[in-house]
Amino acid sequence: MTRVADWDVRLAAFLRARRAQGFAWGQRDCALFAADWVKEATGEDPAAAYRGKYRTAAGALKALRRQGHGDLAEAVTAALGPPLETTALMGRGDIGQVQSIDSAFEGALGVCAGADIAVLSEDGVVLLPRKAALKAWRV
Repeated sequence: MTRVADWDVRLAAFLRARRAQGFAWGQRDCALFAADWVKEATGEDPAAAYRGKYRTAAGALKALRRQGHGDLAEAVTAALGPPLETTALMGRGDIGQVQSIDSAFEGALGVCAGADIAVLSEDGVVLLPRKAALKAWRV
């Protein structure tokens, strides 16, 4: 995948537009938030096979398994390639996985916004410190 030339301008607009959007499984969840950013940055939709296929946490897990993935990190790796050797290599616009409050997944996906990772919560986008990242993938 190659990012579009103005990806950095698009990143600011993307995060601003989603600031107040709340969480909804299968519409606005962490995986689709990250996938929407990848689609915006590259023109490729890594979640095309998942869109409209689930409405609950259990449904999301079933959708992952239907696509042959045991967990969310495995699905991201299939779409974006292997995780970075260390999360310290994560740059703006890359995807990070942080510890999730929801025990259904090993972690929530977010978008690196520089010093922070933007993650979708019930109340909209929240910023977590980069050091909260468990894994990261280059976009």
